[in-house]
Amino acid sequence: MFTSWNDFVFELAFWILGFPPAIWAYMAPTSEKWAKGEDGTLDPILFDFYQAMLFSLVLTLISIVGDWPCSLIKKFMIEESHGFNKQTLGGWLKDQFKALLVQIILLPPLLYGLLWIIYSTGDNFYVYAGIFLTVGVLVLVILIPFVIMPIFNKFEPLEENQIKKDIEALASDVNYPLQKVEVVDGSQRSSHSNAYQYGIGKIKKVVLFDTLLEQHLGLSPEARERRIVQKKHGGEKPADGPQVIQSDFKYENNAGRMQILGIVAHELGHWALMHFLYAITISLVQIYLTFYAFSFSLKYANMATNFGFAEQELGVANPSGHPRSVFLSLTIFSMLLKPIDYVLEILMVYVIRQNEFAADKYSVD
Repeated sequence: MFTSWNDFVFELAFWILGFPPAIWAYMAPTSEKWAKGEDGTLDPILFDFYQAMLFSLVLTLISIVGDWPCSLIKKFMIEESHGFNKQTLGGWLKDQFKALLVQIILLPPLLYGLLWIIYSTGDNFYVYAGIFLTVGVLVLVILIPFVIMPIFNKFEPLEENQIKKDIEALASDVNYPLQKVEVVDGSQRSSHSNAYQYGIGKIKKVVLFDTLLEQHLGLSPEARERRIVQKKHGGEKPADGPQVIQSDFKYENNAGRMQILGIVAHELGHWALMHFLYAITISLVQIYLTFYAFSFSLKYANMATNFGFAEQELGVANPSGHPRSVFLSLTIFSMLLKPIDYVLEILMVYVIRQNEFAADKYSVD
């Protein structure tokens, strides 16, 4: 929550100091050049799209760099001091670059589709925008676990052992359509441990962090000896492979297996109680209501100029009758909603905590 308010104060100061209008003005000639057709006519949708992409990219880069001090302090000072951080600075920077690259790939189709709908479907655009974003959310639900997360972490099937048999038996008892149990290399970044389940339809998976297996099962004598040798040579990772491999763990540790099963049962509780479905539904309702409210704000053609943007740099008039830059209107409207968003965030934290308690009760029952 503190981080959110910190970001809000940074963003508010950024706007008060007039940086966004200056960035927009600097990008406008490039966008205008790209958006002109062969006859020299400026396409209003393309101009707004190119401006939105360039503007968003610059603001994202500024936000990332501005957030670095707090992130670095949290990662390499606070977590490091408590023994949680296992990531190098190079690995952290690599993650930052990957996240930015994913955003650059995903943003253009979503942004262009949304702008085209708002410009082309009249005053009831919020209905079609809601449908479009619903499809977008559902696509992301598929892409994130199956495509995006493997970019950042390595997933491998859990080898045949007793804990895998226990998880399969647990899933069968609660009619969870388990297809695979996987292990993710969480130890490459942190000593924090976790487990989760995900999937679409009958394609369901349970994922265990390797740190979870290590903390609850313990390491075999051979693995402990290897760790001692690594530390003597001044390194945390062996030169010829990962820090943790599946054969390192003591799968005969009955107490540890029961603890892991309790954690997995908690995650299956979220599935059985449909918490993810409720969360998605709440998010989609919020999206629909936001765009419905935004449809009223579009009637104020001077919204962008009131925030310091020059009218001649907003593109040309468009047949829809909307302001010259729908993207800017949406950006400013979203910023004005931030205080309401933070109140809703507090309410969502309460709902999430209640869901966690319910999943705990499910795992015990």
